Amino acid sequence: MNAGEIGTEAGRIFEYNLPSSWIFRSQEDQNDFGIDGEIELKDDNGKALGKNSVFKVQIKGEENSTYINNGKVLSFTLKLERLKYYFEFKIPVILVVVEVSSEKIYWLPITNDETLRAKTFESSSSESIQVHLPIENNLVRKRDELANKLLSSVIDCWDHLNIKGLKESVGRFPSVSPTSLQKNIEEIGDALFKAHHQKLNNLLFDRDFTGVFQQASDICKSPIVPAKDRFVALLYYWQAFQTSPFTSVKREILEENFKICHWLINLAREQKSKGHRLIAIGKSRTVKFKLQLER
Repeated sequence: MNAGEIGTEAGRIFEYNLPSSWIFRSQEDQNDFGIDGEIELKDDNGKALGKNSVFKVQIKGEENSTYINNGKVLSFTLKLERLKYYFEFKIPVILVVVEVSSEKIYWLPITNDETLRAKTFESSSSESIQVHLPIENNLVRKRDELANKLLSSVIDCWDHLNIKGLKESVGRFPSVSPTSLQKNIEEIGDALFKAHHQKLNNLLFDRDFTGVFQQASDICKSPIVPAKDRFVALLYYWQAFQTSPFTSVKREILEENFKICHWLINLAREQKSKGHRLIAIGKSRTVKFKLQLER
């Protein structure tokens, strides 16, 4: 087969193996330099899910691929100018290589590959670079676990782009008006504290109680964290302590519980939150009730 036929066959194989909930839009006719298509996910009703469910794919086909590292990695040659272009995208870009002779599909996320980015922009003489795709990054029709692995990489790419955008936003702060700057700071702070809460949730789910105690303590003791976010962190601390107290001495357990409740009440007062005050009072009554039972 000639190059054109290989490219056409690679695209056919790729589309055939996509999950039915993935919408593939070919962009070969849009003069989109080096980008073959766009994929968007849809829900059970066939409705597109929107921004964070979208990513670009660059499909490369070859009749027989080159494998290295005892066949564990596919090595593919890509032009530097193309790679530089992919790294400028504000949407995840996934490189797809199809070996048409075996109809096997391999993929690699470009967007968040900082090692590849460094090699791309530091290279001064070579016109192309070897890109390595792990063979476990493959795609097979009706193998949901393989498709989900690709989607997890897309989500990681979106997270990378969002953090990158945050850094760029901070870099523009010197030229932003005081009012807009204050709003940006509040929005960024809110997003960061939500990320900390998610980390606490993950630690609790993994039963890393020591990690919960340390992370929650750091947040609660920080003078720059708003009271509402310190309150949430302290609730994670409370839950971890009820599940796995760091002492076996009953008196010390009671003292720690009373200390947590007192702290929760003060934080609820600080933010003048009726809902948080009721939660804090409820925790205090629970501790008091346990104390009465033990007596």
